[in-house]
Amino acid sequence: MKLNYFKTWFVKRRYFRDAIVGLNFTCQTGGVSLVDATRDQVTIGDHVTLLDGELRCYSKGKISIGDFSWFSLRTQIISCSHVSIGAYCIIARDVYISDTNEHPVDSNIRRKQTLAYLNDGIQPDRYQADTKQVNIGNDVWIGERACILKGVTLGDGVVVAANSVVTKSFPKNVVVAGNPAVIVKQLA
Repeated sequence: MKLNYFKTWFVKRRYFRDAIVGLNFTCQTGGVSLVDATRDQVTIGDHVTLLDGELRCYSKGKISIGDFSWFSLRTQIISCSHVSIGAYCIIARDVYISDTNEHPVDSNIRRKQTLAYLNDGIQPDRYQADTKQVNIGNDVWIGERACILKGVTLGDGVVVAANSVVTKSFPKNVVVAGNPAVIVKQLA
């Protein structure tokens, strides 16, 4: 029991060190990775639960999570621009949300960056890749293993089915599914 308490305290300490965290934050494992970024670029609202996951924020990125949102196991959120998640959202296990490709599409640039990293330890320039803000509204439920990609806006009350790949924006109160995701149901 004492070991579990220490582990939880240690993990929470990492979040509080690397992000602005609201009241009653709950976490088990995972953490915030600031890549040339500062603590004020990641904000986590009140009563947020993050069971296990990674919030990775690059130098020009921003991650903001609204109050009462809940994240299951192995959630990964990556930002070079801005990922905004509203209040009362449920994010299932193994969900991937990113506002960037992280690597350029041009193979010559990728090769040059790879060799620079392998030979000289120079990190790739994430800003040579496409980036576009991601906005997730309030009361959104994202199912297991879904991918939310750059430039997407999900309106309030959207439900994303498991294993969906969301490549475009959707209005409020719809269920989307598939690869690429399409509207399969209108909610009341």
